[in-house]
Amino acid sequence: MDIAIQILAGFFALPLLALGGRIMFAPAGMLGELGVEAPGPVGLNTVRGVVGGFLVACAVMIALGLALHETVWLLAVAVVMAVAVLGRIAGVAVDGFDKAVVRPILIEIVIAVVMVAAHVLLGGVS
Repeated sequence: MDIAIQILAGFFALPLLALGGRIMFAPAGMLGELGVEAPGPVGLNTVRGVVGGFLVACAVMIALGLALHETVWLLAVAVVMAVAVLGRIAGVAVDGFDKAVVRPILIEIVIAVVMVAAHVLLGGVS
C-alpha cells in the first residue's frame, strides 16, 4: 500500500512541474490557457514568478516529502491546493461562474485529498 500511495502522490509532481516550468519559461504561450493578460514585463514576471513558482514549488515539496520520508511536505501541498480552491470559489461567488473553472477546482481538490491521504497512510499521523 505504501508504494501505491507514494506513486500516486509522486504522479502529481510531474504535471505540476511541467505546467509550472511551462509558465515560468514560456508564459506568453500559456496566458490564454490561464485566462489572464500580462501587460508588459511586470505582468509576465508576475505570471512566471507567482503562478509558475507556485506550481514548481508544489512539485518540489512533493518530491522532498517522498524522498526524505517527511510527509509534512505533502501536507504543505495540500494546504496550498486547498487555499487555491478557496480562492477559486471566492472568484465564482464574486466574479460569476464559468465552466472552465470546474476542471482546475476538481484537480486541486483531488491533489489536496491525495496529499492528505498520503501523509496519513505513510505514517505522518500517529
